[in-house]
Amino acid sequence: MVLSTAGFLFNIISLLTEPMVDFLFSNKVGPMGFLGRVILGLVIFLGGADFVHIQSAKRHMPSTSAIVVVTIFGLIAMGGLFYLVRFGVMARLRSTGLSSWFTLLILIPPINVLFLFFLFFCPIKAFAKKKSRR
Repeated sequence: MVLSTAGFLFNIISLLTEPMVDFLFSNKVGPMGFLGRVILGLVIFLGGADFVHIQSAKRHMPSTSAIVVVTIFGLIAMGGLFYLVRFGVMARLRSTGLSSWFTLLILIPPINVLFLFFLFFCPIKAFAKKKSRR
């Protein structure tokens, strides 16, 4: 059976991108994957937030295009924060066996940094429920 050119290219692209998509968006993640996702989410968040801060610090009256650009970068910053929480913290909680409700600890300023360190050093399936065999 001969594959068409489009089907062949699709297979090549899927083989190349599948590991990257699995690393960025999988539901369970180890400590190093968690660290990579936290760094990626923070870089996206801080980059967008920094641009919004720079644009809003200008003293002149903002134009419509400046407001649109600030809104777009604000959405990028929120997207980075969403990625950090959803695909970083929640995925790491699942891989350790803890409830996803612990994600709310990210909202408490003194505790959130300690919580991220805890998630980084916590072994995989450390809190998984053991099934008893009878």
